[in-house]
Amino acid sequence: MDRGARSRPLHKRNGSLNWSMAAAMLVAVLFLGATVTAQTYTVLYSFDVTHGANPTFSDLLAQGQDGSLYGTTTIGGASNMGVVFKITPSGSLTVLYSFDNTHGNQPRSGLTLGKDGSFFGTTEQGGSSNFGTIFKITASGSLTTLYNFAGGSDGIYPKAPPVQGTDGNFYGTTQTTAYKITPAGKFTGLGNLPGFTFAPLIQGTDGNFYGASYAGGSLNKGAVFKLTSAGKVTTLYNCDGTHGLNPVGPLVQGNDGNFYGDGHAGQGNGEVDITALETSLVGTLQLIVRKDMHLLWPRAETP
Repeated sequence: MDRGARSRPLHKRNGSLNWSMAAAMLVAVLFLGATVTAQTYTVLYSFDVTHGANPTFSDLLAQGQDGSLYGTTTIGGASNMGVVFKITPSGSLTVLYSFDNTHGNQPRSGLTLGKDGSFFGTTEQGGSSNFGTIFKITASGSLTTLYNFAGGSDGIYPKAPPVQGTDGNFYGTTQTTAYKITPAGKFTGLGNLPGFTFAPLIQGTDGNFYGASYAGGSLNKGAVFKLTSAGKVTTLYNCDGTHGLNPVGPLVQGNDGNFYGDGHAGQGNGEVDITALETSLVGTLQLIVRKDMHLLWPRAETP
């Protein structure tokens, strides 16, 4: 089964929206004791390679100051190395930038909105050493490469976009490390992580950053970790399979101060499980099989 086929949370933080960008065959709707009216699903745009293709996790959509949504696709565009696009809420899409390997290749991160109105993201490959880049792009499509990963202690192959902390700096992860970078491009490595991450970090109310690694940890099944702005990494939990493993989505912090996330599988070899610390949930889960939608390849269907 494709590990990208899973539900992910929708939340807003610093102007960024974490939306699932691919059509799902199975839609789960959670009712928490409230009357819910019928939902309408609308396809805003179908990618065609020329204007981008294969948006994949984490691929955050960021809402700009103009109300439009900004994001990336992993491939497609003029050089088939991915694009940055803008789409209006009514579905009018504009390609703002096509990557060319020199400035990066395969931007799978999506974008986060900076306080200056620009967008920040990463490419998994490309750049001067072909180990990926960190970039900044304006709403009009002017792109600046802020950093080229060299493949050493700075890290390789970033998969998630950096997030802006309360100090104005951006914090992010690569396949092996965490880093801090100023809006002007001054890079500081913050040390090694328990494993590589797909999703961006989030800043907690305590000022520290939190994330989940897909692999690594003491059992090599993923881990939840805390990162200080000074670079101290603490593993908070090692995934064990029984309580989930291989987390892909980001963590979110609830009003109770706890962090919530999802593991890929576990709990009886299920493909959907939501885990958290010290929480209870009362409600009804409704699963809707959408026969009127299609995917490019089979994933799963509940009979």
